[in-house]
Amino acid sequence: MYSYTLAREINSQLFKETCDKIEKSFPFVEKKKLLIDVDGSLLQDYFINGKKIRVQNDCDVYSVYVDSEIDLKDIFVSLV
Repeated sequence: MYSYTLAREINSQLFKETCDKIEKSFPFVEKKKLLIDVDGSLLQDYFINGKKIRVQNDCDVYSVYVDSEIDLKDIFVSLV
C-alpha cells in the first residue's frame, strides 16, 4: 500500500485537483460515487485493474491524502 499526504490541512481545491489528475492520468479508471461523511470529509474511490485508489479530504486528521495499491508518485509531482 502506498500513502501520499498532499496537504496537512483541509483543502477542497487540492482534493478536486488530485481527483482530476488521477482521472486524466488513467483514462480507463473506474470512478465510484463521491462520499461525503457527516463531518464534511470527502472520499473518492477509484479502481484500476481491480486495484483501489482512495483520495480523502479528511476533516478528522485535517489533511488531504491518497492511499493506493499502485505507485502514484509520478503523477503527484506537480501537485505538491
